[in-house]
Amino acid sequence: MTRSIGIDMLRVISVMAVVLGHAWAFMPGEEYLQIWRMPLFFFLTGYFLSSYRTFRQEAAVRWRTLGVPYATWFVILSALVLVHELSPKPFDAESAGSLIAGAAYGGGLTHSPYLAFWFISVLFFAVLLVRVLLRLPWWTHLLAAAGGLALAEAPDSLMSYTPLGIGLAPACAAYILAGYWVRRLLTVPLIQPWAASPGAGALGLVLIAGGMVGVNSGLRTMNMKWSGFGDFLISPCWR
Repeated sequence: MTRSIGIDMLRVISVMAVVLGHAWAFMPGEEYLQIWRMPLFFFLTGYFLSSYRTFRQEAAVRWRTLGVPYATWFVILSALVLVHELSPKPFDAESAGSLIAGAAYGGGLTHSPYLAFWFISVLFFAVLLVRVLLRLPWWTHLLAAAGGLALAEAPDSLMSYTPLGIGLAPACAAYILAGYWVRRLLTVPLIQPWAASPGAGALGLVLIAGGMVGVNSGLRTMNMKWSGFGDFLISPCWR
């Protein structure tokens, strides 16, 4: 498969949006970043998801690409947090022990400098869940996606406070499944020629504008780390 510059640019732009959002908290227009930056990562995961791996193969690949970096950087950052505790300006919010304990638990308890850790662990579990679902009929994917998003509606961001954020995996799996099926639909003979045409690009711009209009009209935006998926089904689908 040839490498797509467009996909690479999407990744770069998404990473820039995440960095900007974390570096400039409560920036003006932040809600317009929230609607797409994290969902896009899960969507692209599904878009490139292999149809042929077994669950065991998927687990091995994800452990190597997600689990090992996760564990490695947890150890490195924890060591730095402990050293920083001895500096004249330690972390103000929590002690080193509390920060490390929260990061070890994961999900919504990950604070700076572990802010992005929730995404890695949730992605790991969400991909494995999708790998199981792909063995089932297509219509079960719709039910699972709706069920996962419904689960995320539990009050007080309950799903984000599960170990390693595993409670968020069913909702995030909805985006992985969306990416998986979009990729398959684009290979349908009737659709494939059109997908490479200027019309497809124009439709993409219309959809982006539609998402912006939706936020501007009052649709709740996304904060997936805290189990925030907006208005049930409407916000995720609108994105």
